[in-house]
Order: sequence, then structure tokens, then C-alpha cells
Amino acid sequence: GLNGFDVFKSKIRDIKKTEIKVKEKNEINDLVFELDKNYQTQKANIGLNIIQPISWGISNYGLSENGLDDVTLGIESVNLFGTLMFGAGYKIDTREKKNKRFFNLSYQGLYPVFDLSFSSSKDFFYQDIIISRNGGVLDTIRGADINYKTNEFSSNIKIPLTYSKGKYFSSFVSSVGVSTERFKDFYTSALSSESGRFPLKTSRDKKTFVSSSLIYSRKHKQAIRQVYAPYEQSIILEGLKTIGSSDFVGAYFRSDLYFAFPGIKNFHSTRLKFRFEAQDIKDYVFKKNINFIYGYDNLFNFSRFHGWGVEYELPLLYPDFSLGPIVFLKRVRGYGFVNGGVIRRDYFGGEKENESPKSLGFGLNFDVNLFRQNFLFNVGFRYSYIVDTTNPIDKSKIEISLGSIAF
Repeated sequence: GLNGFDVFKSKIRDIKKTEIKVKEKNEINDLVFELDKNYQTQKANIGLNIIQPISWGISNYGLSENGLDDVTLGIESVNLFGTLMFGAGYKIDTREKKNKRFFNLSYQGLYPVFDLSFSSSKDFFYQDIIISRNGGVLDTIRGADINYKTNEFSSNIKIPLTYSKGKYFSSFVSSVGVSTERFKDFYTSALSSESGRFPLKTSRDKKTFVSSSLIYSRKHKQAIRQVYAPYEQSIILEGLKTIGSSDFVGAYFRSDLYFAFPGIKNFHSTRLKFRFEAQDIKDYVFKKNINFIYGYDNLFNFSRFHGWGVEYELPLLYPDFSLGPIVFLKRVRGYGFVNGGVIRRDYFGGEKENESPKSLGFGLNFDVNLFRQNFLFNVGFRYSYIVDTTNPIDKSKIEISLGSIAF
């Protein structure tokens, strides 16, 4: 070819073993001699090379991306040709305070990408239990704990697209999927029994829903000293809705907008964020918690949410400190923020409850590298002070942060 490469196509099963003879010249004490070596090519056995681990620990890290609520702890592996990816471990949902064991398969040999996921978890909720006998009410237990197990199977089709133009890098990901959850082993510890677990039965043990999402992000190339991309425009759209075969009924929609600009100095960052969420809370609630307002915990299920936020970040120190191959501390960053929103709950009788909390505070982030992995972890802590809230919650809160996620 024009660039020095000859491009050809050949089927693997037609490749025969060949011998390659190479002559090497070695010079030792001004003596020149030649060595003949034979190299033999061999066919690769796909079955024996189906598992090739490529990462471990916190995989799918991407926590610097906006709008993500999961931390994945596990291992990732691909086959020899990189067309099939495996993943297994624990996935922690930091928004709903849940975790689950999972196993993922992703076939990337075609376009679009096909994903399959299997997971299991334990969950609970609180509900009043009415004790009756022969149709008569004997007693009512308020706020009894209902514990159960969940097995989930999900299939997903994903269309990823990335491209660059000048100093801007753009990424686009859209996906559509179907998930089925099975609920089993219900019990409560609110009633006395020999094991402390009183088994419960339910006629609704299946939830089936469709999910769709669209993520578009356009970022300016980031210099080493810049704490964030100098310019960014990102949008996230997400939808969840139960279908006819489900024993539950529910729907959820979310849209996010994120913008970034330089600060007083070019390596500072000014960021704006906006969110709108809406869901039907009459039967099944997809999202119980609001994690958009830093440090705020809602005490009731919400039907509508409008949120906004402003952040300013700048570098503070460059320690360049290392502890052997274990930890390398590259930079310390500081930031301040103000965010808030309007939360609404719709009751069955038509009544509505609104709350407009606001949060302000500051935080420190540490850019560290662990075990010489090929990316930096962003860990730190954040202090938040909540105002304009009617709920009896702690107004001051200190959280540990990992990327854009706080614990």
C-alpha cells in the first residue's frame, strides 16, 4: 500500500504451517558470525484462548463521567480476537444504596453491540402487615421489614459512536434493552419465630420492563494541568417502563444537561448542571433517592424533580508522591459548589407535597494511581450544608467521594 502495508484477506482455516528462516549477525570481540533460527507459525486455538483478563479491581471506572451512579468491582476479560467480553463481580448502586453480584457478556464482533447480563441481590422495604384469621383482623404491625431476593436477566442492544474534530472529542451511545426480575424468599423479622424469620407469600413476584438511554458528550481536549475539560456539552436521556407481562406498573424518565467553561485561569473549571426527573409512584417506584443535591436525602418518594447546580474547581498541590508501586499521588484539587432543586410528591387524593432544598459546601479531590493501572482514581471528601428543607435531616454532612459518586 501507499503507507508501506500490503493488505490481504485470508481465512484462518486455510493458513498452513510455514517455516521462517532468519539470519542474525552478532559481533563479539570483533568476530562476526551468523546464526540460523527457524520460527514456526501455528494456528491459534480459539477455545483455549477464550479468556484473556485485561483489568481487575474497579472496572468500568468512567466515574469522572456525569450522571453515573454505579461502582463496579470485579474483573474483565476478552477472547483472543477481542470480539467477546466477559465481566463478573459486584456492582454497587450508590444512588439506591444497593449492591448485586453480576456476570456480563458483550459480543462486539458486529455493529451494534449485544449485551447480556445476569445478576442476583438482596433487598428490603418497610410495609404495614395486617394479621387476620378467618377474615377477621387480629392485629396490625406498622413498618414491618419485608426482605427478599432478586434474580435479574437483561438483554441490551447498544450503538456506540466516537469521533473527533480539531480539538474536540465527541461520543454518542444509545441503547435499548429488556429486563426481567424475579422476586423470591420473602420473609419478615417483625414476627417471632424459631429462626427469627417468618416466611411470607406474595402473588406478585415478577417485574419486566424496557429501558432506553441516549448519552451524547462533546469535550474539548484537556491539557495536563487543567482539572477538567475546558469546554463541555453533555446530555443524558433515560427511560424505564414496565410492560404487560409484569406484575408491577411503573414508569420513569430522566434528562440531564452538563456544561463546562474555563475559570479565572485557563486550568480552572466552571461547571453547570441541570436535571429533570419524572415517575409514576402509584405502584412501583424505579428511583427512590435523589442524589443530585449534595448531602441531601429525601424522606419520601418523589414524582417530579427539577435540579440545578454550579461548581468551581482549581488545582491546589502537585505532591508527586509515591509509595513504591502501590500508590502514586499526582495532584490535589479543591472545589466549591451550590446546588438545589424542587421536589414534588403526588398523593392519591390529588394532594401535593413540595420541598426546595439547597446545598452549599466544598470538597477536596486527590488524583491517585493504584498498582500502576492505566488510569487515575479520583478520591476525596466533600462537606455539604443543607438549607431550606422541611424534613428533620442532618443539615451538615461529610461524604467520601469517588469520582462523581459520593458515599
